[in-house]
Amino acid sequence: MRLQRICILFIGLMLCSGLVKGQIKWLDSYDLAKVLAKEQNKLIVVDCWARWCGPCLAMDNKVWSDSKIQSYADRFIFVKLDLSSGFSNKNFAVKAIPAIFICDAWNSKLKNFIGYKDKMEMSKILNSFGFDISKVYLDKQKVKDGVFEGKDVLKLAMTYYEVSLDIDRDASLAMKSLSKQYFKKEKNHIWMNRSILLSFLNRAPKRRLKVLRGIKINDRENLMLQNALLAKSYFELNKKEKAKVYFEQVKTISLPYCDLLKEERTLLH
Repeated sequence: MRLQRICILFIGLMLCSGLVKGQIKWLDSYDLAKVLAKEQNKLIVVDCWARWCGPCLAMDNKVWSDSKIQSYADRFIFVKLDLSSGFSNKNFAVKAIPAIFICDAWNSKLKNFIGYKDKMEMSKILNSFGFDISKVYLDKQKVKDGVFEGKDVLKLAMTYYEVSLDIDRDASLAMKSLSKQYFKKEKNHIWMNRSILLSFLNRAPKRRLKVLRGIKINDRENLMLQNALLAKSYFELNKKEKAKVYFEQVKTISLPYCDLLKEERTLLH
């Protein structure tokens, strides 16, 4: 155990050192990659390949070695899994190779694709997922071993949603998908209604509005949340006068987890 910790520390120092800066340092252990990803607040790029796979070798020669791709070395943890003996791997459902996955430190799959990707396609993917994941990781640390407590689950679901607003489309869709998953995990009746309301953020404004208008709420905090969501929905549909009606009821209220009307607030005053 002690030797393993020393190895992890050594590799971590090497990855952060100037000796390998700007150059992809491939690991061959996914478990080690998850440890380092958690420590360094990074996503993981997993390349499932085989020695006999022509497209895999072509990616090594023409894509992974390209200077543009190498420039992402410090933004991810990179790991190669050699599947030369077959496609079986306990962490990934691989049916053909090359198979490339973008994962987080908890083995959540954010993006995956099969087949050769040229350097332009690969650069676009890495650029999309090269955002700051630290805020998500901070909240995810609080949700441990599948034991979910209402406030922590909702906070994580909302963090995924917030992060999704400021990143490229592919990564944004992945973050919203995880946001939906964590909203659905909430089963505690104390938090369930709030979770259901907040989950509507991941719907298009017209669909969100249709559902929200049909819900009757007696609890004051959830009613304020409903009003904020109605204001946001009308605003996104460019119906500012209707948005103001609901905004007036919540403009001085501190909303839970985040200010849902942060962008709209100055325009609705």
